[in-house]
Amino acid sequence: MSPKPTIGRIVIYRARTRGYPLPAVVTATRDTLDPIGLELGDVPPLDDDTTVHLHVLTPGAKGSYTEHAIPQGDGPGTWSWPERA
Repeated sequence: MSPKPTIGRIVIYRARTRGYPLPAVVTATRDTLDPIGLELGDVPPLDDDTTVHLHVLTPGAKGSYTEHAIPQGDGPGTWSWPERA
């Protein structure tokens, strides 16, 4: 069983469009969602304990971006833990 995601952890995000891996920071979990942000519709809800909101880091000129409600997995549009050396 893999560890439960927590805010601030670095994960690997596989982009929805091409599935290439990018580093990302977990910005919200079900336990850390701001209830006022949810109520106002500023932040989408999360379905389970392994679905998270991410801030994705890119090496290109376009910079980083946010992804919401990303499930854990190994295909495009998912996150996973980095491999250990």
